[in-house]
Amino acid sequence: MISNVLVENRQLFNCWYEVDLGMSAVVSGVITQGGLYYYRVTRYKVSYKKLPSLDFEDILDRKGGFGKVFEGNIEDSRFPITNMFEECIVATIVRVVPVAYKHGVALRLELLGCYNEVE
Repeated sequence: MISNVLVENRQLFNCWYEVDLGMSAVVSGVITQGGLYYYRVTRYKVSYKKLPSLDFEDILDRKGGFGKVFEGNIEDSRFPITNMFEECIVATIVRVVPVAYKHGVALRLELLGCYNEVE
């Protein structure tokens, strides 16, 4: 659907990757991949905003309503990892928030979904 972002950083503190979709879109999942030198995000959360709200909402897990932690590139930075959401979301902005990494924080991502007419 959208976006191929590559950002590398050695710190996790207050770090997120944000994609502004420009309009409301249906998002159904995320594909992630690490960066150079084996830097990679191994676990992450996803939050999103829909207009006109100013607040971000987390993708929740089924077991208690906490922010779901997705597995990213645990073994290798070179291969894409796909995570589908249990339910599609309608969003204008999507944030991928790393919670664990190996060697350094690096992330390439693609959002899965479509821009079909969304109400």
